[in-house]
Amino acid sequence: MRAGLTARVEVGKKGVVIIPKAIRDLVGVKEGDLLRVSVVDGKIVLEPERRVDVNEIRRAMEEHRRR
Repeated sequence: MRAGLTARVEVGKKGVVIIPKAIRDLVGVKEGDLLRVSVVDGKIVLEPERRVDVNEIRRAMEEHRRR
């Protein structure tokens, strides 16, 4: 898939929009993920919020220090 993938979607009841699977797969969005919604220059922007495992970061930092 290419990075500039574009799709046309319909806004349903209560403002529900279904993000096409190809786009979800491209950016790694899965059911239950949180998205940040903002308006930039009159455009609606959806950005995945990445959850960070603090313990994983600590382990990576410890490994880095040992090198």
